[in-house]
Amino acid sequence: MTALALTIGNQALGQRPVFVPDDRYPVAQRQSYLLQEVECLQSTTRTLHQAFVSYCKRYKVAAASPDGQLMRALVDLQLDVSRLASQIRAHTGNASIPLGEAYRSFHMAEYASRDSQLMAVQAGFIRSMFPYFRDIDQHLSEIGRLGYRNPMLRPLEMDGRSYGSRGSGVQERHFELPPLVLPQPIPSGPVPPRPDRGRDPYEREDKLDLGDVLKQLFRGRLN
Repeated sequence: MTALALTIGNQALGQRPVFVPDDRYPVAQRQSYLLQEVECLQSTTRTLHQAFVSYCKRYKVAAASPDGQLMRALVDLQLDVSRLASQIRAHTGNASIPLGEAYRSFHMAEYASRDSQLMAVQAGFIRSMFPYFRDIDQHLSEIGRLGYRNPMLRPLEMDGRSYGSRGSGVQERHFELPPLVLPQPIPSGPVPPRPDRGRDPYEREDKLDLGDVLKQLFRGRLN
């Protein structure tokens, strides 16, 4: 309600959200890094989407099944990420373009990522797909820090109770995905590395309770 009141108040005053870039980066480096993040986000999302759609076609997955629901969620995620990428590229080419659409697309992509993760939990693929979801969320986080998260809105939060209860009792299944392609350093200089890049919390044990998986997946988003 607070965010809605702020939005209405700004509209009444004729104001628009202000672009708030991450000041850790010089301008030229920021744009190069941003476009790299966008490209990597699209690549990761596209690979995950295409691999699972092929799986669903091969096994003639029913639309109403957990696998079918996951496929629809990944289709939505792919579309939302593509829309966001197009708007970011347009804005980097012309800074006078209003950011309202990009802000909305960013939060839609963020929501679609969380929704896909829930569907993966219900279908039993969260362990196999977690490295991809983690990579998608990391790229979205960086894009948000670089100015494409609406500064008037809080980051999307999770309801741990509903996610945990709806995903409990689902047997994990293996889904084969190609190794993630990690981004190369940009020519204009190094950027601060993501602290958990390349680390998989599930590599420590061969067997792990699904409740532990959910705690790892949504850690830091439930408060």
